[in-house]
Amino acid sequence: MIVDAGELSRALTEVVAATEGVTSVYEARPIVVGVAARVVEVVVGDAVERHLVLVESDDEGLRIRVSLASRSSEPAAVVCRRVYRAVGDHLASLGLDSPADIAVSIGRVG
Repeated sequence: MIVDAGELSRALTEVVAATEGVTSVYEARPIVVGVAARVVEVVVGDAVERHLVLVESDDEGLRIRVSLASRSSEPAAVVCRRVYRAVGDHLASLGLDSPADIAVSIGRVG
């Protein structure tokens, strides 16, 4: 199945943001890439579409990267597991095979 990475990123960003314990979703791509995109925006004068949840595909399948902020009132590991399950459930609801990798990281607690 061919996947539109931009559409899937937007959908997964909504899924992650709606997960209990998540207070913000951050851009998951490397900082250098994000900075380069901002430079292009300034030079060209046009916004570069940002995808907070990084969706990549290779021979092994989909690779999903998520970076988020969680509430300090519960363990970050619990929130990460919820997000991991929510992302996996959403992919399954779309009929997508199990991803090769789902990486969830905490960018901030509190």
